Amino acid sequence: DTTFTGFSNSRGGGTFELVGDATADTTETLGNLTINDGANTVRLTGAGGFQANLAFADIPAVPADDATLNFDIANGNGGTITFTTYTPGITANIADPKLHFNVTADLTTTSAGAIDSLRSDGLTVNILDLTGGQLTIGNGGGTNADAGIILTGGSATIENTGGTLVTGGAALGNGGIVVRVDGASNTLTYNGNLQDPGQDGDFILNGDGTFVLNGLLSLDGTADEVSILGSSTLEYGANGNIQNGRNLKIGHNATLDLNGGGAVTTEQFRTINGGGTILNTSATDIIVQITNSGTFTGIIDETDTGTISVEKTGSNDVTFDGHNTYTGTTTIKDNR
Repeated sequence: DTTFTGFSNSRGGGTFELVGDATADTTETLGNLTINDGANTVRLTGAGGFQANLAFADIPAVPADDATLNFDIANGNGGTITFTTYTPGITANIADPKLHFNVTADLTTTSAGAIDSLRSDGLTVNILDLTGGQLTIGNGGGTNADAGIILTGGSATIENTGGTLVTGGAALGNGGIVVRVDGASNTLTYNGNLQDPGQDGDFILNGDGTFVLNGLLSLDGTADEVSILGSSTLEYGANGNIQNGRNLKIGHNATLDLNGGGAVTTEQFRTINGGGTILNTSATDIIVQITNSGTFTGIIDETDTGTISVEKTGSNDVTFDGHNTYTGTTTIKDNR
C-alpha cells in the first residue's frame, strides 16, 4: 500500500486510474482530490480477480464552471473509493457551481458533503456508504431546487450507516428530491432515513424500475406529496415507511408496494389520488389510513396472505373508482 499527499487532474477534466496488482488487493491512500471544469473520472481497474481501492481525504474546492466527477470500475473485480474528511467548498458557499457525482464504483464518505446530483449507471451492484456522514444533494441548484438521484443501469445501494441524506439544505430553502430508476430490471435500494425532519419538499419517483425504501421518508410540510410516476415501483423494505400525514399520488402505471408495512402496521396518508396499484406482497397485514380526501381510480390488491385494510377518518370524502380486490376490512370513522 502507498500513501500520496494529493492528486489533481488535468485542466478541463481528465481521468485518474488505479490499476491493481494481479496477486493481491491493492489500496492506495491519497490526500485531497482536486477537480477541474468538465468531466473528471476516477477509475479502479482490478486484476486477476483482486480489487483496486482508493482513499482520498477531501475535495477541497469546486471549479468555476460545472464539473462532473465520475467514479468508475473498469471491470468486475469491484473496489471502493473512500473520502475520509469530505467537506467540499460547495458546503461553505452556496454560490459555488454544481458538482455532479456519477457512481459506478463503491463509494464511502465518513463526513459531511454536498453535491448537486447523484447518478449510478453501473452494470453491477454499486454501494454509496455514508458511514456517519451527511450527504446533501441539490446544494448547487438554487433556492428550493429539487435534488436528483438517477440509476441508469444495473442495481445500486445507498447504505446509510448512521449518516443522513438530505436535500437542499437550510440555506437553500426546502427543495424536494427526484429519484429516477430507468429500466424495469433496475433496482435502487436506500437503507436509512431520507431527508431530515423539518425539510419541506415533494418526493418524486419515476422511470420503469424499483426504488426500495428501507427507512423513513420524511417530508415536513402537510402539503408535501409523494408522487410515484411512470411505470415505477416504490417498495417498502423491512424498515421502510413514509412519514404520517403526507399526500400520496400514484400514476396509472405505477405501483406502491407496502410489503406488509415495513416498519409500521398502519400507513397514514393525508390524501390519496391518481390511479396505479397499491399492493401488499407480504404475509403481514397492513392498514392504509386516509385522514383527508382524494380520488383514487386504481387498484388495491394483495399477492400474498397478508391483507390490506382501508380506514377513513376525518370529515372529507375519499372516492375509490377502481376494481379493488383487497380482502381486509373497510372502516369509516368520525361520523362519515
